[in-house]
Amino acid sequence: MKVGAGTIWAGTSNDYRLQYVSLTQVYRYLASDIRSLQADLDADPVIRGRQVILESKDGHAFWVSGTTLKTYAPYPDSYPGGSIIRDQDGEPTGVFLDNAQALIARPVWSYKDMAKRLDLTVEDLLKNGLTSAHDAMLLPYMADFFQE
Repeated sequence: MKVGAGTIWAGTSNDYRLQYVSLTQVYRYLASDIRSLQADLDADPVIRGRQVILESKDGHAFWVSGTTLKTYAPYPDSYPGGSIIRDQDGEPTGVFLDNAQALIARPVWSYKDMAKRLDLTVEDLLKNGLTSAHDAMLLPYMADFFQE
């Protein structure tokens, strides 16, 4: 795992596993052909057929797999305060910006999931000589976990 990496949620309902990936490649795809990113996600043997959400490190974008895109279809032509990036034919590419991310349901993390994520993050921070961190994306249901 690299510091500043994004998170993949793969699976269905509460059956998902955490993996950390660098979003550098995602930004490269945005500069070229986002369809190839979706094809790569859908071709991966671990990801194929699973719902996957890649979240940008700044929290302003989701990139989703074809399975996730199909799960939440159809999509409106526009979304207040957000954007659904579309291809030349007007079809959603799987990129959702700002408020449009609300069209894709995030899985709710269990206490065990949050503990695993925290342990992995702290271990990686310490390996890299960092002694503090913050999370600007704390969701209300996570507050109890962090208060313990």
